[in-house]
Amino acid sequence: MRILSDYELKKGDFRPNSIARAKTLQVVKDYETAKHVAFKVVDPVSGSKHLVFYKSEKKPPLDWSCDCEWYITRNMYCAHILAVHLSNQPDK
Repeated sequence: MRILSDYELKKGDFRPNSIARAKTLQVVKDYETAKHVAFKVVDPVSGSKHLVFYKSEKKPPLDWSCDCEWYITRNMYCAHILAVHLSNQPDK
């Protein structure tokens, strides 16, 4: 699974508050197959839930997708996708 590096997260073209918001979200791996990984992302404040998918057969940036309105209308990484990347960063 391709995870963004710290440098990519700091220098990426994301919505201004996406990284800060992503840090507040809870991420749980839902399932994994040979070609897909699905995550449930929950906002503990609002209770909203979104599904984030990694599809290994797709080329970046289309290898990641989310069911939220932001991602669907803008086709940019949303806070939900960034939360998955942050939760999978190697420990330092």
